[in-house]
Amino acid sequence: MIKTVSLLFFTALFSINAVSQNCRCDENKEGEKISATILITSSNIICKAKGYERVASDFLNKKELDSTESYLRQAETFYKQAACKEEQWFPVYKLRASLHFLKAEYQPALDYSLKVLAISQKDNNNQQEADILLSISNIFGRMGQSEKGLDYCRMAVPAIEKIKNPVDKADMLNKLGSRYYFFFQDTKNQSLLDTASVVFNEALTVANEINYRKGKQVSYNKMNTLAYRKKNYALALLYLDSSIAMHQPGENINILASSFGDKGNILLKMGKFIEAKKWADSCLYYNMQEKFPPLISNAYSLVAEIADSLGDYKTAYTSLYHEKKITDSLNTTDKTKAVNEVEKKYNQAKNEKTIKELSQQKLIYALLGLGGLLIAG
Repeated sequence: MIKTVSLLFFTALFSINAVSQNCRCDENKEGEKISATILITSSNIICKAKGYERVASDFLNKKELDSTESYLRQAETFYKQAACKEEQWFPVYKLRASLHFLKAEYQPALDYSLKVLAISQKDNNNQQEADILLSISNIFGRMGQSEKGLDYCRMAVPAIEKIKNPVDKADMLNKLGSRYYFFFQDTKNQSLLDTASVVFNEALTVANEINYRKGKQVSYNKMNTLAYRKKNYALALLYLDSSIAMHQPGENINILASSFGDKGNILLKMGKFIEAKKWADSCLYYNMQEKFPPLISNAYSLVAEIADSLGDYKTAYTSLYHEKKITDSLNTTDKTKAVNEVEKKYNQAKNEKTIKELSQQKLIYALLGLGGLLIAG
């Protein structure tokens, strides 16, 4: 009987610590480029998981979402088999959040983003934490929850201030400014526009100090929106031309598409409809490559407005039809309601984790106590 209790005790200890032993892939060494094929064909299930995870990431970058889903499921299968700790799931959760966001599935995107945030806050990585907070802010914005979005936006500010790397800092400042500008558009609160202006200027200063090309491309693109709000169209176009001039083929397609769309919109306001059409068509073309439904919808709306101004009513009608088809698919009635439910689940999960850890401790103490009684008997 004593041997049985001892076995139970050590089994309990093993079950608590096994994950740290299982979730390793020695073949996937940091700094070394190992092909995904080698990892997938490994006998180590975590190496397999890492291989599928890497392929999923590659497909996600190419916006091939169905293939991303397929390989991500394979990775998740092996992570489950290894019974990994939640921290080990970080890259999978992050891919999941991005995948759902790109599919405009905001409830699961928020769910996984909150999980990623909880893990990242243990690492004291300011850039990573700021990036996740701003992503959550963006999700709330897309779901029409401006106040919650602004809360997460403000939570990101202290983390951004602590970032030492100037490239990371410029990127996060541009992202922060974009969030403030997005919420200004939703709320028409002038103070948010003023804040966005300050942040974009700071981002451009940091990017100029180190001649960071991408940072400048994004900052110039964002600065045009401030000039546009003041109806200084000439200055806005100068900013856009500067942003477009910074573009490198195959990189930052979303920023390029945004610049083309903004330029088309400004030329529309200036009454230069034929020129505006060229830029709007380019905006739609590149947004179709990015495969993000809300931006494709916006591009169709711009194309329709320009076509209407040109008297091309057929193009205007078909473009509005495509826009409505996309927006109807995004505006399901349960999405806003789901936001509070997801946050509630997240808070419950944290409490349940604490309860589970206490239960494991009690199990060990019970086994120790039972063993002591049996030995004493």
